[in-house]
Amino acid sequence: MLIREVRSEREGEVIEKTQIRSSIQMLIEVCKNSRKLYEQEFEKVLLLDTAEYYKLESQALITDCSCASFLEKAHRRLMQEYERVASYLDASTEPKLINTFLNEYIGDAHSQALLTMESSGLVHMIRNNNIDELGLVYNMFQRRPASFELLRKHLAEFIIREGNKLVSEEVKNDDLVIKMIDLRERVCGIQSRAMEKDTQIDMTIKMAFEKVVNVNNRTAKALVFYLDEMLKKDFKNIQEAELTERLDKVIHIFRFLLDKDVFEGFYVSSFAKRLLEQR
Repeated sequence: MLIREVRSEREGEVIEKTQIRSSIQMLIEVCKNSRKLYEQEFEKVLLLDTAEYYKLESQALITDCSCASFLEKAHRRLMQEYERVASYLDASTEPKLINTFLNEYIGDAHSQALLTMESSGLVHMIRNNNIDELGLVYNMFQRRPASFELLRKHLAEFIIREGNKLVSEEVKNDDLVIKMIDLRERVCGIQSRAMEKDTQIDMTIKMAFEKVVNVNNRTAKALVFYLDEMLKKDFKNIQEAELTERLDKVIHIFRFLLDKDVFEGFYVSSFAKRLLEQR
């Protein structure tokens, strides 16, 4: 009866919450020194029914919904489960109930599909700077460790893929640096505005950029050229605050270089060439 009432509420029906809460408390109090009756006769069955209910619902939704609309529905359902615990379930059931829900909605069956949706997944959101949608992805995925790890993996793959395109493209050195700075600012903005400045996301971004800028010597050489041109041509023409800002952005990219000696070698060579040209 109790399980049927919970299911009815999930389907939008109004139920007698006070009566259900009293019944559940009676189950708990029957065995004062043990919660076995509550856990075996009610909680176990509730969790199984919850898994089945949300498995069917999520399977039906993912075929028709975009990533964002699916996660909006998931978030509403999640809040309903928290409210359910507060209204009439025992507090000890909350973590088990929430984990059961999350395993069905953003578990292994759906998390990969959600992140890789071609016209609405993670890459689409990043390219279109959909901060609210990215915040929703983070909000839901960070609640489940395996799903959060998958989110970090796909974010890193995006950075590496986009960064490697820049390093391998036949573009001018200053364009390479400018585009690398833009890529970093875009993902760092997402980390700050949509992902609560999460330190694990920050580490993911750092490690991804380290892979990109150290794949060859191209970035180190481009940084030297960019700095040389900036200091040579722009030094007298821009305000100190703007110069400092531009240097800070370059330094962020420079810090990703693991072998600073490569940069130093290019810079010494460039500096020597400039001295010779001035003679």
